[in-house]
This record gives sequence, structure tokens and C-alpha cells, in this order.
Amino acid sequence: MDWKKLVTGAALTASLLFPFTSAAQNAPNSGQKPASTKSFTIEPMVTPGKEESHTFRFSGSYGKDGFRAYGFLDLFGPDTDKYYGEIHLRYNTAKKSGPQFEINDGSGLPAVFRLGYIFDVLKAKRFYLNAKALPLNVYTAEIEKNMQLGTFASADLGKGFYAENWTDFHVPYRGKRFVFTEFTLGRKINDHLSLQVQVPYNTNSPGWAARAGLRYTF
Repeated sequence: MDWKKLVTGAALTASLLFPFTSAAQNAPNSGQKPASTKSFTIEPMVTPGKEESHTFRFSGSYGKDGFRAYGFLDLFGPDTDKYYGEIHLRYNTAKKSGPQFEINDGSGLPAVFRLGYIFDVLKAKRFYLNAKALPLNVYTAEIEKNMQLGTFASADLGKGFYAENWTDFHVPYRGKRFVFTEFTLGRKINDHLSLQVQVPYNTNSPGWAARAGLRYTF
């Protein structure tokens, strides 16, 4: 295992652990709704793809008032020596929208810093949909000649079933467009543990793939 890459990738989610812990310690015990929200999730998944082999995903989020931080880290490969992760920082300047800053980094890839705008298209009790446009993308002190468009949707299907999908479109100002996407279908076993399957495209390995495994939410 390449420990240098592992440590570098782990730094993408480490920043989320501190607000997660702090918020948990400061949550009120009076029965009132806490002023902040937080979560931390582990997802061990297996896939038949030789390049990916298996994926261990660590993700966390923290939100308070109009601010929200989210990050995930994938460790994958036959020897678990590859990684990919992202950190998203959002601050609502309007009721349902605001600027978003992202850091994307992974094995064999330069770190990319993205800046743009995100808004909630639909936010209901059992369904959520957002969309983002990140026209400023910088890596190695150079501005990429493309923009990223993305969507994320989640749905409570009832009887413990849930579905999620995120899609990122990379739109170059010149040249070929390319897409990354991942669909998840799961069923909750209890308040913390779920069984799930995923169908990703161009994430951690080229082309279509399939994963199956668990999700545990603390």
C-alpha cells in the first residue's frame, strides 16, 4: 500500500471530523432541535471489476445555519492503494442557493479546485434534488478550459428503501464532453445499517461497473 497517497487522501475528509465531533459534544439535551446537523458514514463495497476490486468509502457532512461541508474518500484497488476524494463547502446567500467551493483529488490526478454556484431545485420530505454549475476550475496554478455541471438526487421510497444518484458533466469550452455518475439503491436494516447496490460509470474505474455492500451511519 502506498501510505503517502493514503495519508494525502485521508486529509480530504479529516477536516469534517473536527466539526462532527464538536457539534456532537455541543448538541443540546433539552429535546429541542439542535442548531447543527452532522453525519459520518462508512461503506464497504465489493465489485467484480479488476481495477477497482473493492471500495471503502468514508463520508461525512456538517451543517449549521447556511453553511454546509461535505466530503468523501474512496480507498480502492486490489491492494487498496488507490484513492479518490472530494470536499464540498457551501454557503447559502439565498434561501435555497449559494456559492460552492470544491476540492477534488485522487491517485494519478492533480488536485482540482472548483468554484461556482449550487441551488436546491426541490426539497421535500421524501425527495431532494439539487443542481450546480462550477465554471471556475483550477489545477497546478492553471485554469482549466472547462466547467463542471452536476446534479444530486435522493428519494425515500418507503418500507426502508432509498435511492440516490449523482452525475457530473465536464463540459470543455473546446473538445469532447465526459460524464461521471453513480446510482445507489439500498434498504435500511435498522437506524444505522443498510444493504445497498451501486451502478457507477467512470468512477474509480473506466466504464460501467457494479458494487454491492453495506452502509453504516453513525
